[in-house]
Amino acid sequence: MKWLKGLGIASLLGLTVAPSAIAIPFGSNSVYRTEENGKVYVYASTGTPAQEISMSFSGIPKSVTRTADACGQISFKISATEGLPPSFNLGSRTVNVTSLGQFPQQLKPSCNSTTGELAEARPNDYRVSDDTIIFVGFAPRSGVVVNYEANRIRKVKTNACGFARFAGTTSIPLTTSTRFSFITSVGGVDDVDPVSSLPLAAVPPRCLKVNGVSQGFRPMAWN
Repeated sequence: MKWLKGLGIASLLGLTVAPSAIAIPFGSNSVYRTEENGKVYVYASTGTPAQEISMSFSGIPKSVTRTADACGQISFKISATEGLPPSFNLGSRTVNVTSLGQFPQQLKPSCNSTTGELAEARPNDYRVSDDTIIFVGFAPRSGVVVNYEANRIRKVKTNACGFARFAGTTSIPLTTSTRFSFITSVGGVDDVDPVSSLPLAAVPPRCLKVNGVSQGFRPMAWN
């Protein structure tokens, strides 16, 4: 228990501790990182328990498979949360995207499933709405792997001691080179660019229950 700072003394003496949330900043930093067992974690301290914190990650690799219709077209619907990707890798073909406007808005013509011909020619990629792009020129009824980068949102809630820990997942990995933004500023921090720019705490803070009450503890290593 020597690693616990003054907040742990009351419990060691058997005193009752009044329930309260205690923010755990690292020095003056409300947002910081730790590296534990080869993994990177980001801590965000607000001092408010059960507060939802949202992070927006950009450039997260994603892959989907689409089947071309009889006329060699595939449809891609843009997710409102993921946004318009900067590029698409469609099989062996790459399409770089500068804006949605590069895809002219046109009606999707009917496709003759027997002849594989469109009622009206569509030699170039186009969009049928502001959220659906039609890519053309693929082998009829072929499967096409679409690789692209997406924006993703992660949400966590602060614990009973008023801080949250963000860990990487399979779909949203967290490394020192990861870049993200807080949807709502945390301690004056909006953008983390990249995670390696955050102060590094040697060991993480702890949130422990003392006599049934959650209390935050700072490691002595922070001193």
